Amino acid sequence: MYPCCSFRPVINQRLISSLKKWPELNKKAFSTFQKLRQAESGGSGMNVFDRSAKQWHRDRTANLENHQDHEYLRDEVAYRLADRISDIKRTFRNGLDVGCGRGFIGRHLLGVNVEQWTQCDMSQRLIDVSEESDEFPTNKIRCDEEILDLAPNSFDLICSSLSLHWVNDLPGCLKQINRLLVNDGAFVAAMFSGDTLYELRVSLQLAEIEREG
Repeated sequence: MYPCCSFRPVINQRLISSLKKWPELNKKAFSTFQKLRQAESGGSGMNVFDRSAKQWHRDRTANLENHQDHEYLRDEVAYRLADRISDIKRTFRNGLDVGCGRGFIGRHLLGVNVEQWTQCDMSQRLIDVSEESDEFPTNKIRCDEEILDLAPNSFDLICSSLSLHWVNDLPGCLKQINRLLVNDGAFVAAMFSGDTLYELRVSLQLAEIEREG
């Protein structure tokens, strides 16, 4: 599944007329999907997301003084993800947070959940300001989610909260995560997908049509 990348909604005054051409749009979406599948298999593909721009965006958020006002959703999702980790009746020896941001997951975990925690993100500035738990030791590594250059079979728990939907090659990223996991390791993640925040997206499109015609 390739969230938010196989079909880009048409907005502005062309929205309604484009909806009448649904079969044609489906063909374009399928063509994009085929290109992504080709990229997954090692062929020449396309990048949907500009990773350099995304790194600049994350660097910028690291300097926001009122970041708490804008990160409530990430904190809530991380809390729910950590709650599901707590449902697993075992203590993980070494955990990894892929795309850690400000350390949203680690702040909700306990020492009974994990013995050692590693945070990685493509933004060095976010890593520098990410929170460290008092429950367990925390390591910090600058690492792009698309290139997880870490030792194989080195983690028995890998988590990611609202980060992987920015990855161009999601299947390839999942293969790398599987390579990092030991046998019987756990992977727990949350990410935006196709119809996530659908009502918000539609309301923004309608508002733009109303303002610009």
